[in-house]
Amino acid sequence: MLLRFVTFALKESVGPSEKVDANWKSIPPNVKRSFELRRAECIAKFGWVRDQFKQSNNYATGFWKNFEEREKLINCVVDAVNDYAKELAALLYHYPVLADGYYYCWTPCLSPQETIYFDDFRYDLQNMYFNVGVILVNVSERLVCWQSAHGHASALQKECYHYLLQAAGYFCLAKDISDDMELYVVGDVRLARPGDVSASVLEFCHLVAIGQAQEIGSARSTENGQSEGKMLTVRLLHQTFKIYEEAHKVGLNCVAVDHNIFNEVLTFVKLKVDVFKSLTYSYASSGLFDSNPAAGLWFANQSDLLAANAITEKRTSGLQKKKLPFRGDELVDDCRIFVQRNIERCRKINSLVHRTNATEDSFELPPPTVLAQKKDIRLPAAFPHQTVARPTVKISIGV
Repeated sequence: MLLRFVTFALKESVGPSEKVDANWKSIPPNVKRSFELRRAECIAKFGWVRDQFKQSNNYATGFWKNFEEREKLINCVVDAVNDYAKELAALLYHYPVLADGYYYCWTPCLSPQETIYFDDFRYDLQNMYFNVGVILVNVSERLVCWQSAHGHASALQKECYHYLLQAAGYFCLAKDISDDMELYVVGDVRLARPGDVSASVLEFCHLVAIGQAQEIGSARSTENGQSEGKMLTVRLLHQTFKIYEEAHKVGLNCVAVDHNIFNEVLTFVKLKVDVFKSLTYSYASSGLFDSNPAAGLWFANQSDLLAANAITEKRTSGLQKKKLPFRGDELVDDCRIFVQRNIERCRKINSLVHRTNATEDSFELPPPTVLAQKKDIRLPAAFPHQTVARPTVKISIGV
């Protein structure tokens, strides 16, 4: 089964800038400097990863060359952000000025470019954790959709399955921070935040990551010969297109992000709904044909109709003289070839063995099997407004 995944751009920090009317006398200069250096370290890590992606065509060098190097890079970024969050949480109990003493701005990656500054420390953290999710999604795309062609596809898929579950967890963490910002107000800026950190877009990103992880599980099932029964692949694929249906529905309601890049992702998700629904019905026809030829033929015919939707998307894109995003053309072609071969096989066997006539009855797919579930990821420390107790964490102050 061909796998094609999305990618997102890493967000970039603009600033921050200090509020001139903030009570900076309440915090020792060395504490303030240490805090700013800790944050700068996080921003530098994101810049470093951005450079690594630019050099990603050479899979024999850098962090692309083996699992250990990739884990080292990812853990380096995650540890930097978590250490920053823990130090910030501890400092806020003693120096509340850090909650709203800076104006933070991040470049949007899925919504129109806006230069808006927010004086809320959580907005900064939200974008950092969003970036961690983006890194995990992008690493998965490069490994599964490009590097697997050079060998070790099975091991890379297993590795990226776990990356995508983590990515989904980080997008949900960013959404939790967004919810917290709605419940507890910090700072003076009351402007709407950029659309790509809205709760609906973060939920959309979470579903896309989970859908891609479920895809990997479905692909592994087809390649392993359905060891747990012929219908296992059908149930896994059923869950795959259900996830993408939900993601597409959520994406359509993201009215604040009418942006070319987001629309490309949304178009690709809709394409995946059609492709995986068609594949689900096609595999169902194979699994049921021997025991119930009428059902097998019905599912085969339905898969052909569903594949036509994806083919129409490709033709429409061709008439507009552009390719489907994220190499979606290849996904459509792979689906069309598989579905067509399966239909021809079923019809040939039916003409030689079963001689079953087409029926107007409809049949139900077997229930979906949930495989991919997000990793539960939470903030490494609680902030003052989230607890009444003071932290036991010892504050490390750089001089």
